[in-house]
Amino acid sequence: MPGLSLLAHRSVLTPLLKGRGQYVRRKMLHFQSYTARTVVEDDFIDFGFTSYPGYPVKMFTHTDYSLLLEGRIYNYDAPFIENGLRELAEAFIRSESVPMEALKRFLLDADGEFVVAIYDKAKNRILVVNDFLGRLPLYYYRDNAMFAISREMKFILPFLPSLTANKTAFMEYLLYGYPLKDNTLIENVRYFPSATCIIYDMRTGQCAMEPYQVLNLDAPGNKNSRPQIIADMRKLFLEALFNRTRGLDPDKIIVSLSGGLDSRGVLAGLMHLGFRPVAVTAQSAEEPSARAVAKALGAEVYPIAQGVPRGTLGFADIVFLKDGLDCHPDLAQLYYNLQDLHDRFGENAVYFTGIYGGEITRHSHPTSGLPSIDALARYLMKAQDRCRYSTEKVLGLFHSTKRFLIEHLAQRLLAFPERDVYKKYLRFRHESNLRFVGEAEDRNRYYLWTISPYFALPFFRYAMGIDENRKDVGLFRDFLFSINPLATRVPYYDYRLPLDNPILLRGVSLVQRAVRHVAVKNALREILRWMGVLKHLVFFWKNQDKAKRDALKTTLMGLVKQSEMAGQCFDRNELLALIRRENDIQGLERLQIVIVYLNGAVQWHLTPRSPLS
Repeated sequence: MPGLSLLAHRSVLTPLLKGRGQYVRRKMLHFQSYTARTVVEDDFIDFGFTSYPGYPVKMFTHTDYSLLLEGRIYNYDAPFIENGLRELAEAFIRSESVPMEALKRFLLDADGEFVVAIYDKAKNRILVVNDFLGRLPLYYYRDNAMFAISREMKFILPFLPSLTANKTAFMEYLLYGYPLKDNTLIENVRYFPSATCIIYDMRTGQCAMEPYQVLNLDAPGNKNSRPQIIADMRKLFLEALFNRTRGLDPDKIIVSLSGGLDSRGVLAGLMHLGFRPVAVTAQSAEEPSARAVAKALGAEVYPIAQGVPRGTLGFADIVFLKDGLDCHPDLAQLYYNLQDLHDRFGENAVYFTGIYGGEITRHSHPTSGLPSIDALARYLMKAQDRCRYSTEKVLGLFHSTKRFLIEHLAQRLLAFPERDVYKKYLRFRHESNLRFVGEAEDRNRYYLWTISPYFALPFFRYAMGIDENRKDVGLFRDFLFSINPLATRVPYYDYRLPLDNPILLRGVSLVQRAVRHVAVKNALREILRWMGVLKHLVFFWKNQDKAKRDALKTTLMGLVKQSEMAGQCFDRNELLALIRRENDIQGLERLQIVIVYLNGAVQWHLTPRSPLS
C-alpha cells in the first residue's frame, strides 16, 4: 500500500537496522510507477514513504521539524491545512507531552482520510495521528528499544525480533473476516485506532498513546420530520461531494456504478454539481441496471471486462499485497478490474464509490429482541456473512467453545463506550466496516485514490443520529429523488424493486421494519440456510465443482504440510483432517488465504538483515 513507513530506535539504530528501512521500502515498490522517498534518515530514525503519481502525500519542511501529510483533508483549503499543520508541529516541539489542545483544534472538524507524522529534530521524537474515523489502515509495533509504524504491515515484519502468529486474531479473522479491536494476524503488531495520537521518544524509548476524541453513537435519535431529514441529508451530502471535488481534474473523475442505490447517489450528486464523470461498471448481471441508471442521468459508461488477466500477479502476491486482510473469493478479478481502470484513466484519476451508503442509511439492523449484551453476542455468533467461515468448524479447529466465543464477543462489546445494546451493535458494525470493508476499499488505493462521500464526517454524524426505525429503502429513495428524480426511474437491482411505486415502497418498508426483531431475523436466516443446503445438495456432485474442490484441497494440504507457521497457529493434523472433510469451496478458499499469508509473512520476516547481506 502506498504511504508512510517509519522505523525509530532508542538511542541509535544498530548497524543491522541502519539503512534497512530504505531497503524494505524499496521492496514495497509493487508496480512500475511506484517510487520510494526518504524524509529523514539519521542515527535514530528512518522515515519515508512510497507513492505513485496522483497519490496524495505532501511534505512540509522546517529547520526544527519534518512533517508529512498522507491523504486528503477535504473541508479545509491548502493554506489553512498548511497553517494548521505547522501550528500543530510548533505545539508538539514546544510540549513535553501530547499537544492535545492543538490536536483537537485542528483535527476534530477535519473531514477526510489522512495520517499526519511529525519528527521533532531537537528532541528526537515522532508524533503520528490519524483522522477521526481512522479511514486509512495503519499498523505499529513497539518494544523497549524500537518503534515501527506503517500503512503496510509488511514493512514492520522484517524488524520483529521473532515472528509469531496471533491465534486469537486468526480465530476472529475466520469468524468475522477481520481481527477484533487492535489485533492483527501477527503477535505484537497492532492496528492503529481511529482519532488517536502516538508519540515515541527515541531518547528514552517511552511511547505515549492517547485518543484525541472517542466516537460514541449513544447520541439521542434525530427527532426531525422525514422531509427535514431528507433535506438535511441532501445538503450535507452535496457539501461533502463539493469539498471532495475541489482541485480535481474534472476529466479524471470516475464513479463505480452498480445496479444498487449508493453508487447512483454518488453519480447523481456529482452530476448535480456540474461534473460529467464516467460511470464504470463490471460486465456482470448488474451491468444492464447500471447502464440504465447512467442513461437516465446522462453519463458515459465504461464497462470492465471480467475474466481477463492483466499483469503477472499470482495468488500469493494478491493475498500478501493487503497483508492477508483483504479476503474475497473473487480477489484476483478485483485487482484486474483496478488495473483496467488504471490503464484506461491513468494514475491521476480519482475513483468515487458508494461504500458505506447502505450501512448507515437503510440496512435492517435489529431494533428489538436484544435484552442484553449476552443476547447480542449470541446473535453476532450466529450471523453469517459471505466472507465468514463456519462457527462450529472454527471453534473445533481452535479447541474452543461457543461459551468462550460468546464471552469473547461480550468483552469486546462491553469495551465500546455506548451503553445502549442496539447502539453497541451499530458500533460493532462500524468496526467491521473499518477493519474488513476498509481494507477492501484501501485495496483500490494501490492504483487510484478512492473516495466515498458517505464517510464525510458531517454526513456520517447526521446519518448515525437518525433513529434506526426510520431507516429503510423508502428513506434512501426519497434522498435520491431529492438529488435528482431521474435517479429513481430505474428499479433497485438487488430486489428488482421499482422506486416510483409509493404503495409498493410502503409495503417493503413495513416488511423491513417487521424483520428487525432478532427472532424474526434468526428464523429467516435459518430458512435461507436450509435453502442453501438444498441448493448445495442439488449441485454437490457436479463434476466441475468436484474437480475444483478436489484440486483446491490438494493444493491446500500441500501448503499446510510445508508451512512452518501453520503449526504455530493450528493443530496441523486437525487442519489437514478438516480440509479433507470440507466441501465448501469458499471455506477452502478462506483457509488457503490464511496459509498463503502465513508463508508470505515468514519470507518477509527473513528479509536480509542489511542491504548487503
